[in-house]
Amino acid sequence: MIFVRAVVIACLIPTSLGLWPQPQESKHGNKTVWLHPSAKFTYETEPAEDVEVTNYFSPFGGFDGVRDFLQIPWLMQDHHGDKPLPSVDRLIRNAIKRTQKEIRSSKFVPWKFHPRNELFEPVQNKQDAVIRQVNIREKATNIPTEKIRDFIEGSENYQIKISADGEATITSDSPIATLRALQTFLQLFYTHSSGSGIYTPHAPISITDAPKWRYRGLNLDISRNSFMPQDLKRTIDAMASTKMNRLHVHATDSQSWPLDIPSMPSLAAKGAYHTGLVWSASDLWDLQLYGLERGVSVFLEIDLPGHTASIGYAFPDLVSAFLEEPWHTYTLEPPSGQIKLNSSAVYEFLDKLMDDLLPRVSPFTRYFHTGGDELNLNTYLLDETVKSNNSETIRPLLQKMVMHVHNKIRDAGLIPIVWEEMAIQWNLTLSSSSSSSNKPDVLVQAWRESAAVKKVLEKGYRTIFGPGDAWYLDCGYGSFFNPKPNSTTVRRPFLDWCAPLKNWRYMYVYDPLAGIPKDLQPLLEGGEAHMWSENVDPIVMDAMIWPRAAAAAEVLWTGPRTTEHIQDASYRLGEWRERAVIDSGVGASVVQMTYCLMREGSCEA
Repeated sequence: MIFVRAVVIACLIPTSLGLWPQPQESKHGNKTVWLHPSAKFTYETEPAEDVEVTNYFSPFGGFDGVRDFLQIPWLMQDHHGDKPLPSVDRLIRNAIKRTQKEIRSSKFVPWKFHPRNELFEPVQNKQDAVIRQVNIREKATNIPTEKIRDFIEGSENYQIKISADGEATITSDSPIATLRALQTFLQLFYTHSSGSGIYTPHAPISITDAPKWRYRGLNLDISRNSFMPQDLKRTIDAMASTKMNRLHVHATDSQSWPLDIPSMPSLAAKGAYHTGLVWSASDLWDLQLYGLERGVSVFLEIDLPGHTASIGYAFPDLVSAFLEEPWHTYTLEPPSGQIKLNSSAVYEFLDKLMDDLLPRVSPFTRYFHTGGDELNLNTYLLDETVKSNNSETIRPLLQKMVMHVHNKIRDAGLIPIVWEEMAIQWNLTLSSSSSSSNKPDVLVQAWRESAAVKKVLEKGYRTIFGPGDAWYLDCGYGSFFNPKPNSTTVRRPFLDWCAPLKNWRYMYVYDPLAGIPKDLQPLLEGGEAHMWSENVDPIVMDAMIWPRAAAAAEVLWTGPRTTEHIQDASYRLGEWRERAVIDSGVGASVVQMTYCLMREGSCEA
């Protein structure tokens, strides 16, 4: 009798689509539909003809053999040396094949999400429907195609329908919407533990989806500790699965300059921690293409004029207060040093840097971040071109330098991004005289606290949110400083400035719209979670980023969440985490105890 009752209770437990981020609208049933091992994915674009996606032998290193070789229009005209960029059409067709492969190779069996010993898996039989073809229909798009990067800016609206009899259709507004739909489609299916097939237990399924914000980012610092391309590629895979679309690479800082600048080879040769930890031009090219293929725009931050001590290892004459002691007189973190503000040699360096770097990144992204945070004014007492720590003296020099670099960025067809201090603390004029309200000329990133978001918006700038009191992933792991004897600054328990740790639930209920008047909300471009790397390296990065960044990703895609959403979110995020660990090799932290995920009893308090 007890056994029978347990079975009845298990059957009454509601099931939901384990999708992350949550779609805007979804409906589902409880019929099992199997995905045929040889199911065809067709891709129809208006007004092009329907073409079956087939795996071709590829002797040309990543393209589809004879078909790409013969059809010249399939290749764009952007080049890096002898490296051609694939067309948008080719990117999507490759993404379809990648999705097929990932679904078929998945090892994810969702046993954690059912009561223990429950027979939750369907029995494969001839009565269940089978998906033999997935039809992808993409509407015509008017987005610019001059550069392949532009496809990411298209409409991301899509629909997925899977009928109880096995008819599967994806309808999308653009190539990037097709990519987002594929990322959702993959999450609808599970692998049977017997190895007998792949199925969804939720048919019929109807999903209509679109993002809340266009900018959904992660900031990763690769300069304070060393990270290599494979670490960021793994991060991009996880970002893509949560529909994040901007990877902001904080590429250089005072501690190291790991980025090779071919026109100035000594910069990384002397500024990186080790010659084996330098990112080559080819590394950067490959990473940006890898991101673009997955719908993630990878862009760089070269922080200026602060956080620039590492330039001094190669060019000491360009840096004021380089390695000066005591360091805390001249900077917030060692080593001290900032590029000089009124030096013609510095301007020559910046021009050479931008002329080298901007043409290499512009094929892949619309953005370039120039930093601008945490200037130390005492540094300029030692700058012979300034000899002052008076902000009124420094401000016009800062204005001149920022606008000079931003104009170079605009000339390269990119949008500059700066930290909030440039707008709030220094009150610089950041938009160019030719800027249009319909096209963002500069983006300002608010970081210190939630209140800063409103301050930036009130100045009329398009704004990226992600403040330290909500979305800083490095908080709560402790200070990296060692205490001096009898120190009154670094004391037990040696906390960092933004402690405590922001767990996934806290990040999940951060409301970017709280306190923001409705008339200012259209200026919110989106947001970023931040992973600063004083206490992070490739060994621990996955567990520190995920699943907390995924919690931020749902806020960015679906919209603000509340505490009422947390219970359901724990199951869906838990399922995302299992897929990430099992199928993508992402070492994400635990979302919730297995007992809670099994829904055997309440884990609410």
